[in-house]
Amino acid sequence: MKVYSPLANLDLHIGTIKRSGNNISVIASEESSLPTEVIATPSDVLRVMGAMLSSPSLWLYLLLLPFHWWQAKNAQDVDGPGQTTDAANINKPW
Repeated sequence: MKVYSPLANLDLHIGTIKRSGNNISVIASEESSLPTEVIATPSDVLRVMGAMLSSPSLWLYLLLLPFHWWQAKNAQDVDGPGQTTDAANINKPW
């Protein structure tokens, strides 16, 4: 997955999801452009779940997911507007 922000553009691959106390920790795999760990609190998870469950766009996307998957598999990967998959364009702050 791609993360675009004013700070950096990241190529993020989810490696591990584990429980850390009362939180959930999502750790990027080695394939990611930057070592990353996202820590979500229970309220973060509930907020995301609420936003997802109440989003008609998400339900439509999930219904069409097999088509999207098949289409992406048979075509070149397309990024967001003005973005490319070229690794040189991914910001590496170091």
